[in-house]
Amino acid sequence: MAGGPGLDEEDYSQRIDADDDAVQIATVHKAKGLEYDRVFLPFAWSATFVGKTDQWVPRYHANGQWTVDVRWPVRRPAMDAMMRDRLQEGMRALYVAMTRARHRCVVYWGVGGLESPFGYLLHRDHTLTDFQSLRESAKQRARSDQDIQHDLKALHDAGVIHWVSWDPRDDTPTTRWADPKAVDGTQLSTWPWTRKRLDTWWRRASFTELNRGAASIDEELNELGAEVEEDEVDDDEKVPLADLHGGIPVGDLFHKVLELADYGRPEGLEALFEEHASTYGVDPKVWAAPAASALAQALDVPLFPGGPKANQLTNTLREVDFTLSARGGYAPSGEMSNKALAACFEGGLGPGAPEGTLERMKSLRFLPVVGFLHGSIDLVFEHEGRFHILDWKSNKVGLAWSDFTPTRLGKAMVRDGYVVQYHLYALALHRMLKQRLGASYDHAKHFGNCIYAFVRGMQPGRDTGLFVDRPPLALLERLDDALRGPR
Repeated sequence: MAGGPGLDEEDYSQRIDADDDAVQIATVHKAKGLEYDRVFLPFAWSATFVGKTDQWVPRYHANGQWTVDVRWPVRRPAMDAMMRDRLQEGMRALYVAMTRARHRCVVYWGVGGLESPFGYLLHRDHTLTDFQSLRESAKQRARSDQDIQHDLKALHDAGVIHWVSWDPRDDTPTTRWADPKAVDGTQLSTWPWTRKRLDTWWRRASFTELNRGAASIDEELNELGAEVEEDEVDDDEKVPLADLHGGIPVGDLFHKVLELADYGRPEGLEALFEEHASTYGVDPKVWAAPAASALAQALDVPLFPGGPKANQLTNTLREVDFTLSARGGYAPSGEMSNKALAACFEGGLGPGAPEGTLERMKSLRFLPVVGFLHGSIDLVFEHEGRFHILDWKSNKVGLAWSDFTPTRLGKAMVRDGYVVQYHLYALALHRMLKQRLGASYDHAKHFGNCIYAFVRGMQPGRDTGLFVDRPPLALLERLDDALRGPR
């Protein structure tokens, strides 16, 4: 589908400047609610009423309930009910797909799709009521292109559709396009294919993919962040947002507000929460004011000893998207394995790296990376000549201030894999500074801290809610070498 307005936020995919004119491939589910200039539906013929495995144990809705019929042999009414369910679901999806186009919708159709919902729509026998007969009638009624055209003409004659027969072979252009650079008669040719097979491992990987499937390394870490009964924590020890539920939607809400907010004007935070909270499943009447108050306090906390507060930052970049070439990028040479990544950390860590970092790295179980590694940093800021990374977190690490101490946050950083994330962010910033500053770049002079700010545990005057580390140059160079590969 081409010309769409944009990708889903959950995709976290990067878009190039001219992406609006590029072809976009989307599932029908993803396209729901969106609109495109032109839509092509190449697979409307492929959805069948019932799969082979469904024929043994029919599943369907009956009287408003989900029903699984395990009787043997399978009853014909149960099969009909299941086929009716599948057909209705397919018809709804077909409606969504065919109503996404602003100007033109192109559906590819032929004899092979007669058992699909579109086949039922165009070629069904209206005199039949049971679905097995309908399925068979579609195959019998449209066995050739001529049969399909006959049914379409019948719908046209009945005033249901407007049908125009057109054979593209009758519309062959009289002149062919010619490359203006080839006026000397040079013939265009395809690029020779020299590979024996496609590289199925080539891809754009991310932190989420690298962190997925990591093995458990410590039972204590697994228990960290478990639900704590409220009566176990004194009221004066509770963090302000102790009662606000956790989860991805809440994190996305804080991310949206922090993306839009003016850090130096906390009075505007409540309006942003009121505007966006309900979109992320948070009641704005209950939580807009407390969330704005907690975030305003977090913005008024020094981000590291001797450092600025977030509400004092002036030289910043927000939502810094990056794409790192991994083992050759478009010209791959080898791949980076989980063992190669873990080996980078055996030569030494940063002063703030939490206990268990190396073990976490060794627990990663991702497929070898070749192609690109992409991500997005919440904020990069400059302070007194150094460039720092700031990543906001709304994780519900616990209910009390003692749950947000540097030691406890270090354990959370290991458990949730953020130790992987911030080192990738650090490598991205390291490469960017080398590129922008050139020969004048000096890690000791220009590279700052990696700061993870857990907003639930931040309050002026408290030494809680902040995790800070500064990866050394040697570690960043090892990561760079592992990702780049042979030079």
